[in-house]
Amino acid sequence: MAQDQEIAWHKSRKSDNTLKLNGQELALIQSLGQKKGEFSEGFMIEGDHRQVIRIFPSPFEYWLSTSDAQDNNYLAELRAQGLDLVSAIEKAAVDYPNGVAVGRVVKDAA
Repeated sequence: MAQDQEIAWHKSRKSDNTLKLNGQELALIQSLGQKKGEFSEGFMIEGDHRQVIRIFPSPFEYWLSTSDAQDNNYLAELRAQGLDLVSAIEKAAVDYPNGVAVGRVVKDAA
């Protein structure tokens, strides 16, 4: 996700405090994390209000924004089978709601 790149960029700019962050806020940014296929954390600034947020994408949002190589290979396979991009994302979201690395959803044979 682009957010991961932005976090890495902010972490790499320790000496540049363009955002006027205090020590506690810098420490919070340093501690931001993610759990692949489930959530990503970010530091949100709106006016004087600052907070850590946790973003839980839907399966479709996950697949729309993934940059994972395995995920992109799976999308390419679906596209090679003749699916358009939106249909490929919809199928991937059903088959692997949290990404290929997390695994396929097993449906009950009810």
